Amino acid sequence: MAAVALVAAALQEVGDMNKKFIPRWLKLYLSDTGLDQIEQAVATAETKTSGEVVPMVVRSSSTTGHVPVILFCMFWIGYFVLGGHELLQTTLAVKYTPYYDLALMIPFILLSSVLSRSLVVQRSLVSPDDRILQVAQRSEVEFYHANLHETDGSTGILIFVSMMEHRVVVLADRAISKKLPAETWDGIVKMILSSLKKRDLATGLCQAIDRCGELLEPNFPIQPNDKNELHNHLVIKE
Repeated sequence: MAAVALVAAALQEVGDMNKKFIPRWLKLYLSDTGLDQIEQAVATAETKTSGEVVPMVVRSSSTTGHVPVILFCMFWIGYFVLGGHELLQTTLAVKYTPYYDLALMIPFILLSSVLSRSLVVQRSLVSPDDRILQVAQRSEVEFYHANLHETDGSTGILIFVSMMEHRVVVLADRAISKKLPAETWDGIVKMILSSLKKRDLATGLCQAIDRCGELLEPNFPIQPNDKNELHNHLVIKE
C-alpha cells in the first residue's frame, strides 16, 4: 500500500509539473502566476454554471512546411538579383568556380531553417485565408480531443487560441448553441486578441472565462448534483 501511495504521489507531482510547464514560444505572453489565475478563473466560473469551460492555447494550427523553402528561394534569388554572384567573383583571391555559389547554399539553408521557426515569419508566409481555415479546423478537432462533446447536458465550451495566427475561436456544444448564437462570443474573442497585443494572455483569458460564466448562468445555472467533469487548467499544445 505504501508503494502504491508513493507511485500515486509521484504521478500527481508529474501531472502538476506538466500543468505548470510553459514552452518558450509562450513565455512572452504567460507566466506561472498567469497559469494559476486562469485555473482559478475556470473554477470560479463553473461555480455559477453547469457548463464546462476549457481554455486551450496552441503554438500553431497552420501547415508551415513550405516556409523554409520559400525563405531559401528568397535568399537565393536575392543573392543573384542584388549582385552577390558578381561580388563573389571579383573578391575571391583564387580562381572562381560555380562551386563557390553552390557552397553558399549551405548557410542559406541553415538560415532559412532557423528563421522559419519564428511565429512572425510563419504568419507572414501563410495566407490569411489559410490561417482562418486551418485555425477553424483545428479548433473543431481539439473540441473533440478535449471530450467537450461528452459532458452531461452537452454544455461544453472551448476557448481556443492559436498563437502563430493570432486567432481565437470559441466553440460551444449543442445545448449552448441552441440558446446562444455564434455572435455571442465575438466580445470574448476581442478580449483575448486585445490581451495578445499587450502580451498579457492571462488577463484576456481570465476576463473571457468570467464572461463565459456570466453568459451561461441564466440558461445553464449550477445544479445541486453538479460535478466538475473536465480539468480546469489551461491546455497548452504545439
